[in-house]
Amino acid sequence: MQAEQTAFEFLIPYSRELLRPDEVADIIRFDRDTVYALAEGGKLEVHQGEVARSHIRITRRSLLLWLARTARYQPDDIVQTLHHQARKLNPAQRAELVKLLTA
Repeated sequence: MQAEQTAFEFLIPYSRELLRPDEVADIIRFDRDTVYALAEGGKLEVHQGEVARSHIRITRRSLLLWLARTARYQPDDIVQTLHHQARKLNPAQRAELVKLLTA
């Protein structure tokens, strides 16, 4: 399982259960204020520091659930999406993907 996880680390880091709002904003292509609004509205699970709003951390699992819940595409669209994302992989990641798909 570890090989599968590291091959796609660039999408949403497997190694980190908590993400900063700016990291989430980069992943979902929204601005940080929108991420804070999602967190404050209970749409994303957060851990909050005692100092300020900017010290929140968003759980990876809630981000994945939010992405699944808000997806607006047909199941068959996944092939095009995978093709588009696969073009961003480096050669080692592509080789790992081929290996996983043909296993």
